[in-house]
Amino acid sequence: MSDGEPFFVTQDAYRLAESRLTSIEGGLADLVGHSSAGAGTATVLLGSDDPRSDFVRTYEASVFGAEHYDFHEGMKPYERDSLFLVTLDLDARVVAHVKRIVRARKERVVFDGALLTGIEVVDDRLTATDPQERAGLQEVMFHHQIVDWGRCFNLTSNIQTGRCKPTWDRPYSLISYKAVFKLTRIIGIDNIFAYMNRLAVRSLGRVGVEFEPLAGKQFHLPMPGRPGSYDENYAAMCIPGTRHNLEVFTKEDPERPFTRMVAGLDVPLYRLDEDSSVGGGDHEIQPLLAQ
Repeated sequence: MSDGEPFFVTQDAYRLAESRLTSIEGGLADLVGHSSAGAGTATVLLGSDDPRSDFVRTYEASVFGAEHYDFHEGMKPYERDSLFLVTLDLDARVVAHVKRIVRARKERVVFDGALLTGIEVVDDRLTATDPQERAGLQEVMFHHQIVDWGRCFNLTSNIQTGRCKPTWDRPYSLISYKAVFKLTRIIGIDNIFAYMNRLAVRSLGRVGVEFEPLAGKQFHLPMPGRPGSYDENYAAMCIPGTRHNLEVFTKEDPERPFTRMVAGLDVPLYRLDEDSSVGGGDHEIQPLLAQ
């Protein structure tokens, strides 16, 4: 898929049947299990045009549809640059947690005179018609000391699937975040941007992750198809890739008991070949190792 090639995702990608969901997760468990012998959990990075990524899209539509947010419509500008992180419980053979990550665009897009970045929470400020929800690109860059948008990405969705229950030994959300921070080191990311609700703020706060409101202000998630409407349950945040934030998931802090849940866990991170089929052989899976 070249940068200039049109890329569309149909509505059907956001509404897979349960039989297809089960087939995808079983195939991933088989594929990853061959390379993760002895590991109880593993994380897998899927490309946007991998049909298995529709597992994540279906959960996005289910969760955010209940909040009256049209994820299919909202993600149209970001599908090409999306990556999907799947957390597997290999013993239960299920997908326990999913995330969507969107990288900044290689080619910039001009909208209403603004040069968009591909980072959703930032671009929403550049295109906002409500003055209270608007901010300039230079303001954001100065506040967060950004010199290269290519070293940023947007963490767009963060979902417990409910297909198995998290435990003290297997805190799936924290495992997935550990994989995200491992990925930041692999591909060179300085800042993670996200819309975060109170649950996400509390979850990351328990392990001591440091983050702050975008540009030091209160900005919110716009509702697709409803110009000027915002969901105030989701605030725009920036999570810097500081040494402290990296160490939160690798070093136990006696003052933060929740760090014991994740610091000692080995979290394998794999990237699947885009052309591999569900249930293929070991040659289709590539371990990603942070330097």
